[in-house]
Amino acid sequence: INAYLNYRRIAMEKTVPNKDQLEAINTIDGALLISAGPGTGKTATLVNRYANMVNNHGIKPESIMMATFTEKAAKEIVTRISSVIPDFDLNDVYIGTFHSICLRIVRDNIAFVPNLKKNFTLMDGFDQKYFIYQKFSSDFSNLTYFSTLPFGKRGIWDKSSMLADWMNGLAEEQINASELLKDPDPKVVALGSAKQLYDKLLESQNRLDFATIQVTAYRLLEDNEEILDKYQDL
Repeated sequence: INAYLNYRRIAMEKTVPNKDQLEAINTIDGALLISAGPGTGKTATLVNRYANMVNNHGIKPESIMMATFTEKAAKEIVTRISSVIPDFDLNDVYIGTFHSICLRIVRDNIAFVPNLKKNFTLMDGFDQKYFIYQKFSSDFSNLTYFSTLPFGKRGIWDKSSMLADWMNGLAEEQINASELLKDPDPKVVALGSAKQLYDKLLESQNRLDFATIQVTAYRLLEDNEEILDKYQDL
């Protein structure tokens, strides 16, 4: 009963939380793993846990980071939190997709990011593919062993799309291109050469793609202890 009354003070959600959701909402200290499928009330649980921390435990909104995978989910969370927390200021909080939060960290600390200027261009998926497409015949196709890559008989646009996917995969897995160049397989060497060239092209034109955002934010925090401490102490 006390847990339910506490919940009612947190927010006025239409759906009454079940026992497991209440446990998640009222668990404040320590790590908590919530595993749930579609339509099980994950968003409502997250929103009310957030509101519980702020309204009942005095935790500052700017000290909480909430990340999700899609813009749609992030916007829904912000809208619902705004309705249950008085004077909610979106500019002070870290709520968004993993990419948007990483991008904010990079923008806020741009002076500490090597080889990236303040007015950098952020490419979406289409921009990235078109960027590679423009450089495909003049730059990428001239790399050593590049013809060994499994493109098949596709056109240049489809090859550029495949290459973009490979570049993203290497970035997300933080695979060092120089290590690929040591591999005995010509295909792996070609991929490493392509990654080196791609990174140089990004740097020369002051650009980031979505995968590179995450890597850039990670390296920024890894290489700058003071900045890392700042975010850990929020």
